[in-house]
Amino acid sequence: MKNSISGVRFQKRVTAFIDHFLQPLSESVVFDPAKISPLEHLGIYIHIPFCKTECAFCAFSKERDSDGHRKERYVLALAHQINRVACLLPENQIDWIYFGGGTPSALEPQQLHTVLESVREFRNIHPQASFTMEARVDSLGDWVFDQKEAGITRWSVGVQTFDDGERKQYGLQLSSAEVLQRLQMFEEHDLEYNIDLIFGGPDQTLAMWQHTLAETMRLRPPEITTYMYMPLAGTESWQKRGIKRDWLEWKRQQFSMTTCLLDTMREHGYRQTDTFMFSRMKDDSEKLTPYADISMIATTTPILGFGQSAYSLLPHVIAVNPYDIDGFIEHEEKNKKIEYVGRQNDVVLKALRNVARLTSQLSRQNGRRQGRLDDLRIFFTYCVWTEIYRIARDWNTLSPHVGYHTTPLSRHQKLAKNPAYQASASGLNRQGEIL
Repeated sequence: MKNSISGVRFQKRVTAFIDHFLQPLSESVVFDPAKISPLEHLGIYIHIPFCKTECAFCAFSKERDSDGHRKERYVLALAHQINRVACLLPENQIDWIYFGGGTPSALEPQQLHTVLESVREFRNIHPQASFTMEARVDSLGDWVFDQKEAGITRWSVGVQTFDDGERKQYGLQLSSAEVLQRLQMFEEHDLEYNIDLIFGGPDQTLAMWQHTLAETMRLRPPEITTYMYMPLAGTESWQKRGIKRDWLEWKRQQFSMTTCLLDTMREHGYRQTDTFMFSRMKDDSEKLTPYADISMIATTTPILGFGQSAYSLLPHVIAVNPYDIDGFIEHEEKNKKIEYVGRQNDVVLKALRNVARLTSQLSRQNGRRQGRLDDLRIFFTYCVWTEIYRIARDWNTLSPHVGYHTTPLSRHQKLAKNPAYQASASGLNRQGEIL
């Protein structure tokens, strides 16, 4: 399949098309108080790029957990950036704060305290604002309970699957039994948390997905975020595996899994609160909704993005932080303002966000079975946003124009300069597999 739309050639063309519309942006343009009304409610996304190990499906910007000194330098640089922007937007209400990665739980308690102190430089944080931290299951321990006093009110844990074969395939640590045991402590200590699940993966069967859902219902987490498997450029699963079935069979299988998911959620009293999220918690109109949507573009709250590779989505601009960790650190240490890339007042982006918000609203269920057409609509929403998200992540991986033009060991250069890597991808295409 020489011209497969999932192949390297097509992805490079899409990347080149997106790059054509990018422009360098100064910090004064991105966080211009004249363009951001003081009445505008904001959310904060903070990127922590360090990971103990790399998951086979993940294309987010990250690196293996580095030495403590470099991590400390990154934390101080991050706090410096947050402090500077907080001075520019003192009146705006902050509705939620989300630590993503990477693995934010890789931070030491004192490093987390440093970042939280910088966030509190925003003077108008809502009393019920949610402070969410992503965490790996294998990093959970007694230290988690201390973070509630530090200010973390919610946890998002990347479980992905309760099938041990899949966990090994995805490069996840711990067995499913060990995962359940670790998660029990959230219930025992009455902590609010969310778990992430992936369905429709390379070798996943409907029976395997049903087993994952059954184990999840044994635990009954307060919130569940479900992602349709995305073969993202630069990931280990994209390079090595592919989907070993034809496209139509794959989509039929994913539809069956979506129907199974919706039936399970309805049966156990979960309501759909966003495009990909389900909750059994009481619908509290006073509670502020934290960042949760996979596309991020669908959120109605403008986002301030801090740290290496983070996005800012504001009424007048979309801007991307530098992808080079060392470049980010050095700029902040030298007190230089960050250089961004993105677009100002982009009509296409605004239209896309409006469509995203509409589909997000349509995804919310009233708890009653709406029939097969309703399931098809939700499945279509999953498919559309999965593809949009995949294109965005592939651009992050393949583009040479993100931030400081990537580092020498970036996934872009692995893909562009490694003939064996490209040959492997091309070989998968010729076999007709979906990458």
